[in-house]
Amino acid sequence: MPHGLSTIHNDKARWMLYRMPWPLQELTWINRGRNYTDLFQRSVIAVSGGVSLLVPVIIMTFTTSRAARLIVVSVTVLLFSLFMAVGTPATNENLLTATAAYAAVMVVYVGTALPSSD
Repeated sequence: MPHGLSTIHNDKARWMLYRMPWPLQELTWINRGRNYTDLFQRSVIAVSGGVSLLVPVIIMTFTTSRAARLIVVSVTVLLFSLFMAVGTPATNENLLTATAAYAAVMVVYVGTALPSSD
């Protein structure tokens, strides 16, 4: 294929890529050179992030004692910060920010939960 046609083809492909919705951009042939290990790591972090939010919320939903909810929050925040420190290459500032955000979400859930009987 002559050089000019290849450039035109690539430009049209890039234009079509930028017009696609974001999830479909990841599946195109332009990103085929992406490292599958990186994709797997990102998937594991995404799933574990969702699980780290959902499991404590489900536990706290079935717990009526405010003290038990606070214990659940304390343990999950400590585990979250430990897993972030060991399992990700995040800087200290990023670890502190992520842990503070996670703790804020958990504390808001405890604060807005139905009043307990204790």
